Amino acid sequence: MSQCPNCKKQVASGRKFCSPECLHVSMRGSLKACVECGTEFKPLRSTQKLCSLACFGAKSKKACLDELPEAPLGSAWVPLTQGKLALVDISLLDQLSKFNWCAVKIAKKTSEGHVYEKWYAKCTGDSGVSGMKGTFMHRYIMNSSKGSQVDHVNGDGLDNRAVNLRLASAAQNSQNMKSFGSSRYKGVVRTASGTFSVRIMVNRKSEYVGTFKSEEEAARAYDKAARLHHGRFARVNFPGVGEHSAITA
Repeated sequence: MSQCPNCKKQVASGRKFCSPECLHVSMRGSLKACVECGTEFKPLRSTQKLCSLACFGAKSKKACLDELPEAPLGSAWVPLTQGKLALVDISLLDQLSKFNWCAVKIAKKTSEGHVYEKWYAKCTGDSGVSGMKGTFMHRYIMNSSKGSQVDHVNGDGLDNRAVNLRLASAAQNSQNMKSFGSSRYKGVVRTASGTFSVRIMVNRKSEYVGTFKSEEEAARAYDKAARLHHGRFARVNFPGVGEHSAITA
């Protein structure tokens, strides 16, 4: 029998460490002080300067707070990781500041089948509050139940003001997406013959609208169908007052 060099427990003959955990600890570097809280820890790599995700978040927040842009009237910024900021109603700032939030990038698919990436704010769970780990900020604000979705009206996943959030079905959430495809207009696809085909998603099924010689004519045909089938969740190519543009910025 021999002793584990990490925890000093007795280990069977032929083994050096008593567990995979002790082996993992032994692979870390020598003790160093966390630049945020001062606690001594063993880094996983020589360049590691922070002892935990909580300290990483705290340091990121301080860096963001030094250069926060001016927030719109009645709103405030919540600093996230990766240099990102979430916009919230100022009345919720104290409540949201009790938690640690990180920025996450998630792939989204449009009704045309194209994939793009979108940023959201997510709780890291390091604030000591049970059940919050992995919770998205927009779902927490809306107190949404399991199975329901929260849609960002303007398409910005980091704009979590109440005016920009609404409960939606999966179909409605997918309807409120911008254009990504062979045409600069949503719902329009350029064909091999040079014409423009229009399709729209209705109840999770692709429906044919028509084929047009002009790209703009096709886009306006999509807009008409979107207003009919998608209602207030529609993103259109030529928006009117109160409507949201489907054109990719």
